Amino acid sequence: MKNGKLTHNEILMLLLYADNCHSITGKTRIQKIVYLYEEEVHEKIGFNKKINASEPSLFGFYPHHFGPFSDNLLKYLEELTAFNILKQEMTKDILDNNKLKQITKFTLTEIGQNYVKSKLLQHIDHFTMDILSNFKINYNNMIYNDLLCIQYI
Repeated sequence: MKNGKLTHNEILMLLLYADNCHSITGKTRIQKIVYLYEEEVHEKIGFNKKINASEPSLFGFYPHHFGPFSDNLLKYLEELTAFNILKQEMTKDILDNNKLKQITKFTLTEIGQNYVKSKLLQHIDHFTMDILSNFKINYNNMIYNDLLCIQYI
Protein backbone atom coordinates (compact mmCIF):
# COMPACT_ATOMS: atom_id res chain seq x y z
CA MET A 1 0.00 0.00 0.00
CA LYS A 2 1.73 3.13 -1.24
CA ASN A 3 0.42 6.64 -0.68
CA GLY A 4 -2.63 5.18 1.04
CA LYS A 5 -3.69 3.45 -2.20
CA LEU A 6 -4.33 -0.26 -2.65
CA THR A 7 -3.39 -2.20 -5.74
CA HIS A 8 -5.64 -4.81 -7.35
CA ASN A 9 -3.25 -7.49 -6.07
CA GLU A 10 -3.48 -6.15 -2.52
CA ILE A 11 -7.28 -6.28 -2.65
CA LEU A 12 -7.05 -9.92 -3.75
CA MET A 13 -4.56 -10.62 -0.96
CA LEU A 14 -6.90 -9.09 1.63
CA LEU A 15 -9.80 -11.13 0.31
CA LEU A 16 -7.74 -14.32 0.50
CA TYR A 17 -6.47 -13.35 3.97
CA ALA A 18 -10.01 -12.81 5.28
CA ASP A 19 -11.72 -15.67 7.13
CA ASN A 20 -8.47 -16.95 8.66
CA CYS A 21 -6.86 -17.42 5.23
CA HIS A 22 -9.26 -20.18 4.17
CA SER A 23 -8.69 -21.19 0.57
CA ILE A 24 -11.07 -20.46 -2.27
CA THR A 25 -11.57 -23.61 -4.29
CA GLY A 26 -12.36 -23.44 -7.99
CA LYS A 27 -11.61 -21.02 -10.81
CA THR A 28 -15.28 -20.25 -11.35
CA ARG A 29 -15.82 -19.72 -7.61
CA ILE A 30 -12.94 -17.25 -7.29
CA GLN A 31 -14.18 -15.35 -10.37
CA LYS A 32 -17.66 -15.15 -8.88
CA ILE A 33 -16.49 -14.20 -5.37
CA VAL A 34 -14.27 -11.39 -6.66
CA TYR A 35 -17.09 -10.17 -8.90
CA LEU A 36 -19.53 -10.18 -5.96
CA TYR A 37 -16.92 -8.42 -3.82
CA GLU A 38 -16.77 -5.68 -6.45
CA GLU A 39 -20.58 -5.42 -6.62
CA GLU A 40 -21.44 -5.71 -2.92
CA VAL A 41 -18.50 -4.76 -0.73
CA HIS A 42 -15.88 -2.63 -2.51
CA GLU A 43 -17.65 0.72 -2.05
CA LYS A 44 -19.29 -0.27 1.24
CA ILE A 45 -15.89 -0.62 2.94
CA GLY A 46 -14.43 2.43 1.19
CA PHE A 47 -11.81 0.63 -0.86
CA ASN A 48 -13.08 2.46 -3.95
CA LYS A 49 -11.41 5.56 -2.44
CA LYS A 50 -8.19 3.65 -1.76
CA ILE A 51 -7.44 2.44 -5.27
CA ASN A 52 -6.35 4.10 -8.49
CA ALA A 53 -8.95 2.82 -10.91
CA SER A 54 -10.59 4.84 -13.64
CA GLU A 55 -12.72 2.09 -15.15
CA PRO A 56 -16.29 1.36 -14.03
CA SER A 57 -15.38 -2.28 -13.30
CA LEU A 58 -12.47 -2.79 -10.92
CA PHE A 59 -11.38 -6.03 -12.59
CA GLY A 60 -13.09 -5.59 -15.97
CA PHE A 61 -15.73 -8.30 -15.63
CA TYR A 62 -17.92 -9.22 -18.58
CA PRO A 63 -20.67 -11.84 -19.12
CA HIS A 64 -19.39 -15.36 -19.85
CA HIS A 65 -20.51 -19.01 -19.79
CA PHE A 66 -20.75 -19.48 -16.00
CA GLY A 67 -21.39 -15.83 -15.14
CA PRO A 68 -19.07 -12.85 -14.83
CA PHE A 69 -15.49 -13.36 -16.03
CA SER A 70 -12.34 -11.25 -15.90
CA ASP A 71 -9.16 -11.83 -17.88
CA ASN A 72 -7.57 -9.19 -15.64
CA LEU A 73 -8.34 -11.26 -12.55
CA LEU A 74 -6.55 -14.24 -14.10
CA LYS A 75 -3.55 -11.99 -14.80
CA TYR A 76 -3.45 -10.75 -11.19
CA LEU A 77 -3.76 -14.30 -9.82
CA GLU A 78 -0.86 -15.41 -12.04
CA GLU A 79 1.25 -12.45 -10.85
CA LEU A 80 0.61 -13.33 -7.21
CA THR A 81 1.48 -16.96 -7.93
CA ALA A 82 4.70 -15.98 -9.74
CA PHE A 83 5.83 -13.98 -6.69
CA ASN A 84 4.99 -16.91 -4.34
CA ILE A 85 2.27 -14.87 -2.63
CA LEU A 86 -0.49 -17.16 -3.84
CA LYS A 87 -0.46 -20.92 -4.18
CA GLN A 88 -2.59 -22.51 -6.90
CA GLU A 89 -2.89 -26.19 -6.11
CA MET A 90 -4.73 -28.77 -8.17
CA THR A 91 -6.98 -30.95 -6.01
CA LYS A 92 -9.70 -33.48 -6.62
CA ASP A 93 -13.07 -32.52 -5.26
CA ILE A 94 -16.58 -33.89 -5.36
CA LEU A 95 -18.96 -31.38 -6.87
CA ASP A 96 -22.56 -30.87 -5.83
CA ASN A 97 -23.71 -33.40 -8.46
CA ASN A 98 -21.41 -36.06 -6.90
CA LYS A 99 -18.96 -35.99 -9.80
CA LEU A 100 -15.22 -36.08 -9.10
CA LYS A 101 -13.41 -33.19 -10.75
CA GLN A 102 -9.94 -31.65 -10.70
CA ILE A 103 -10.20 -28.18 -9.16
CA THR A 104 -7.75 -25.37 -8.49
CA LYS A 105 -7.41 -24.35 -4.85
CA PHE A 106 -6.27 -20.75 -4.23
CA THR A 107 -4.41 -20.19 -0.95
CA LEU A 108 -2.39 -17.25 0.35
CA THR A 109 1.16 -18.45 1.09
CA GLU A 110 3.09 -17.60 4.24
CA ILE A 111 4.86 -14.84 2.28
CA GLY A 112 1.48 -13.44 1.28
CA GLN A 113 0.15 -13.67 4.83
CA ASN A 114 3.21 -11.89 6.19
CA TYR A 115 2.84 -9.14 3.60
CA VAL A 116 -0.80 -8.59 4.58
CA LYS A 117 0.10 -8.54 8.30
CA SER A 118 3.06 -6.19 7.95
CA LYS A 119 1.98 -3.87 5.13
CA LEU A 120 -1.82 -3.83 4.87
CA LEU A 121 -3.55 -4.60 8.15
CA GLN A 122 -2.17 -1.48 9.82
CA HIS A 123 -4.25 0.60 7.37
CA ILE A 124 -7.49 -1.40 7.72
CA ASP A 125 -9.71 -1.46 10.79
CA HIS A 126 -11.19 -4.59 12.38
CA PHE A 127 -14.71 -3.67 11.26
CA THR A 128 -13.61 -3.69 7.60
CA MET A 129 -11.84 -7.04 8.00
CA ASP A 130 -14.96 -8.46 9.68
CA ILE A 131 -17.06 -7.36 6.69
CA LEU A 132 -14.56 -9.01 4.30
CA SER A 133 -14.47 -12.18 6.39
CA ASN A 134 -18.25 -12.47 6.63
CA PHE A 135 -18.57 -11.81 2.91
CA LYS A 136 -15.99 -14.49 2.09
CA ILE A 137 -17.51 -17.03 4.49
CA ASN A 138 -20.96 -16.49 2.98
CA TYR A 139 -19.95 -17.02 -0.64
CA ASN A 140 -17.07 -19.43 -0.13
CA ASN A 141 -19.35 -21.85 1.72
CA MET A 142 -22.27 -21.46 -0.66
CA ILE A 143 -23.32 -24.45 -2.72
CA TYR A 144 -21.70 -24.13 -6.14
CA ASN A 145 -24.95 -24.14 -8.17
CA ASP A 146 -26.49 -21.52 -5.87
CA LEU A 147 -23.42 -19.33 -6.33
CA LEU A 148 -23.74 -19.62 -10.11
CA CYS A 149 -27.37 -18.45 -9.95
CA ILE A 150 -26.44 -15.04 -8.48
CA GLN A 151 -26.41 -12.55 -11.36
CA TYR A 152 -25.72 -8.83 -11.57
CA ILE A 153 -24.33 -8.50 -15.10
